[in-house]
Amino acid sequence: MKIVFIIKKIGISDPLGIQYLSSALKKAGHQTYLLCSSKENIFEKLKEINPEIVAYSVTTGTHQEMVLVNSKIKQKFKVYSIFGGPHPTFYPELINTDGIDAVCIGEGEEAFVEFVNKFESGKSIDKVKNFWIKKNGEIIKNPIRDLNENLDSLPFPDRELIYNKDSFFRDLNIKRFMTSRGCPFQCTYCFNRHYNLLYKNKGKIVRRRSVANVIKEIKEIKTKYPLGTVKFIDDTFNVDKEWLKEFCVKYKNEINLPFICNIRADLLTYEMASQLKEANCIIVYMGIETGNEKIRKEVLERNMSNEQILNACKMLKRNKIKIISQNMLGLPGETLENSFESILLNAKCKVDFPGFSIFQPYPKTVLANYAMSHGFFDNNFEKFNPDFLHQTVLKMSPKEKNQLENISNLSTLLALFPFLYFLIRFLIKLPKNKFYEFIHFSLYGFSLLKVYSNAFGSKLNLLKYAKRFWEHVA
Repeated sequence: MKIVFIIKKIGISDPLGIQYLSSALKKAGHQTYLLCSSKENIFEKLKEINPEIVAYSVTTGTHQEMVLVNSKIKQKFKVYSIFGGPHPTFYPELINTDGIDAVCIGEGEEAFVEFVNKFESGKSIDKVKNFWIKKNGEIIKNPIRDLNENLDSLPFPDRELIYNKDSFFRDLNIKRFMTSRGCPFQCTYCFNRHYNLLYKNKGKIVRRRSVANVIKEIKEIKTKYPLGTVKFIDDTFNVDKEWLKEFCVKYKNEINLPFICNIRADLLTYEMASQLKEANCIIVYMGIETGNEKIRKEVLERNMSNEQILNACKMLKRNKIKIISQNMLGLPGETLENSFESILLNAKCKVDFPGFSIFQPYPKTVLANYAMSHGFFDNNFEKFNPDFLHQTVLKMSPKEKNQLENISNLSTLLALFPFLYFLIRFLIKLPKNKFYEFIHFSLYGFSLLKVYSNAFGSKLNLLKYAKRFWEHVA
């Protein structure tokens, strides 16, 4: 059976989720294709391929455009449409939209393969777990299946799906890998909290591939494609100290390429930082989120202190590992002074790239529910704006909105140059303007590429990525 995945475009990160689905479907004997709605005439391509199923992996805020694309496709072709990914997982009511035949909730490899196998053979699809199905005007709501606790059983991602469509990722010497699934923490703004509830009593939430399996995939990619830097996209790479210790030793001996990962500050020890350095870790992403301890602990439920964050940064700096921080501004009930606290904590930590975004109330998160119950958000996810760098969807006065969006645009500038504090306090009072956005994107891009400069292997690769970055944010 032929299945076409449709996305708007391939941005600056190759979509691993679709690649895992594609590899599972191909292993089951099906054919998969990828089309980019903003880059090619998908109607001509669909006519040529003649698929039975079109599938979309969507996030909140990007889903509207794919819903529109699907509507146009359904007017021209007799195809079955399936929506999956983060947005349908937490907002399965999306199936009520005209033109959508089914939504897939949660992890999709096993569910999707079972669905397609039954669809192809003409068997009933009504009871496939993880699927909500539209039938005769009614919605069939199937339960979630148990989690796959043996991640080594999954085939490696189908990278050819992306590389055949976009040689940029094939030739780029940084490639992404995932060694685990699941997160044990309960941060109120994150989808993982509800995800854990969704899968309660359905198996072990946090699962990890064996070190040998991870090494095998990296070696396989290294023999086929350019690979100079490995980027691990696990939520928390240092959540299991014994696994990390084994990994660092074997990775050093068998791969020894520079790598990048996400860590959590309150789990980091100096021993871990040294192990990461010895294994050739060059950059870590680390969530600071807010500079106010009360908000971090009571609103975000991230039980860590500023002191722990500062100490983690010091340990990383001693081991010459660069730090990219992740932060939110405009949290429900947050004041302008709280935003400045967050920016100045980043300055104190001396992070190499301070990343800031504006809080977005994603469906089914505790903080989104808080925002709705306290009148900060009207629960209209269909008008959700995906621009988390420049705009807030929360209700606030025009003055508050203007200052928040201005400080977001000038946040990186202040975190890198804190002596500009009083100037920026004045500048944010002025009307929102394109010059502030230009400052933000220029400094954002320059700082990020500076941190990544050694990871690209050559200035040519760096320039190619810089070009792609500007095309993505334009």
